[in-house]
Amino acid sequence: MTLGHRNRAFTLVELLVVIGIIAILISILLPVISRAQDQARSAACKSNLRQIFLAAQTYANMNKGSLPYGFHWTKYDTLGQPLSPSSTSWVSWYTLLNNAMDPRSAPDSTSGLASAGSQMGYRLSQVFRCPGAAEYPQMVHYYQHPLAMPHLPMEMQNPVTLVSAGGSPKTLTYDKPARFTDLYNENILFWDTPILGTNANSRMGLPFFDTSPSNEKGSANNVLPVSYIDDRLLRDPLRPEQRFRDKDSDLFANAADADFRRGGQSIHYPTDEMTQARTSAPKFKSFNVDAGGTISFAMLTGNVRFRHVRNSVANVVFADGSVQGMTFNRSRPTPGVPANKQSYETTIQRRMLQIRWPTGYGPGAGYTAP
Repeated sequence: MTLGHRNRAFTLVELLVVIGIIAILISILLPVISRAQDQARSAACKSNLRQIFLAAQTYANMNKGSLPYGFHWTKYDTLGQPLSPSSTSWVSWYTLLNNAMDPRSAPDSTSGLASAGSQMGYRLSQVFRCPGAAEYPQMVHYYQHPLAMPHLPMEMQNPVTLVSAGGSPKTLTYDKPARFTDLYNENILFWDTPILGTNANSRMGLPFFDTSPSNEKGSANNVLPVSYIDDRLLRDPLRPEQRFRDKDSDLFANAADADFRRGGQSIHYPTDEMTQARTSAPKFKSFNVDAGGTISFAMLTGNVRFRHVRNSVANVVFADGSVQGMTFNRSRPTPGVPANKQSYETTIQRRMLQIRWPTGYGPGAGYTAP
């Protein structure tokens, strides 16, 4: 007599063991998958920066070696202000580079007007959007070096008088973009930047126009915001020794703040503790955020956003075309900094931001506001 085959079912204990093993495998694999996705987004971001750099080279080849402006109005007065806010359009580094990528479909100026804020009349190439911040509607997720590609109203309204020993005063107005020959290979040209004002619609390049602080000479109001990177290192035309340097020296001879004499050390990047210690609104937990909402925190403008590899790496492109991931370390505050300016140590150093002195100018000659 032949007995029929009988299937054996899992016992409850065996089923629980299998479920436990699967749960353990998932807990192991999820971080690996997350890191792989983050690395893929970072690689795509680096590819974007390479394309932006190639567009800058293309633009320079068509403009006697010069980089594009960071921002200017298409029609402006002697202070760089729009002749008519209701009818004047504007150009920026990203509209000019967008045009260099595809001049047939992309104009070099916006159809947005001064009176309409930074809203644009057409869409930019996707290369201006960092894949690590893809959920934000605005079109530009990177920032440009604001001295190599200057914002014309800021520079025109803040000339600096050079008083040379026994010579006639000369006025330094840095009102033209740098040529590649004005840069060091190690100068950073574009970088990941915080996203602000995320309620902006998809027609925004950067999310808002800006006004100048009261301690800056003139009134460079209603312009594309100028970067506050490194505690305003490149924003202030009245302190040129913070913006320019000789090849082998990083001089801050006339800097008023002692912490600005740190030479080639890493940029000032406030610690989370310093950020949270702010007494004025708006308040953020960290400088390393995409702020979002309707609030624009000026000191985040044009800063570096370390958004890759679990918020520890920012991608940048240098003047020689190389693209690198730069890091900061939350466990290592920068040494030798006053208590009220504590910052994290980063691999981005100040010398990477300071470009060559303009011809005929140099450090230590005595600069005063006119």
